[in-house]
Amino acid sequence: MILEEDGFVALCPFAPRFPFETWILPAGHRSDFEDISLEELLPLARVISRILGRMAQSLDDPPFNLMLHSAPLRAQNLDHFHWHIEIIPKLTRVAGFEWGTGFFSSPRKALAGRGNSSVVEHNLAKVGVAGSNPVSRSIRNGIGARQRALWICRAA
Repeated sequence: MILEEDGFVALCPFAPRFPFETWILPAGHRSDFEDISLEELLPLARVISRILGRMAQSLDDPPFNLMLHSAPLRAQNLDHFHWHIEIIPKLTRVAGFEWGTGFFSSPRKALAGRGNSSVVEHNLAKVGVAGSNPVSRSIRNGIGARQRALWICRAA
């Protein structure tokens, strides 16, 4: 977990598709973004702003994609789905291998010289690539989940 505040949680997914992929979710279970109250919009905006600010500072202000995933409009509450926002800094390119296999290759060369190199190097272990489980890599390197998630917090 990267941060938890004002009823929202920001985290790095277990096996991210892209370096520094971050999800923001409401702390309580809800499947529909349309059910968010006006009182929750400002705290959500603050969390998004903090995450984007930390990414900008740590990664030399890269462009990014921000996607909202919600249950279908007017759907009943879905127990198996939790609405969330995904933020993906555009640091690498997806090519034929990635599209064709669903596996994402190591961006080590693409990230060279991008942002704080120690932060980038520290977090390459989180990138899910074919043949390398991010959890086993972290265990092998002695890096715990809490330490991997602190990359954004250091930039605050």
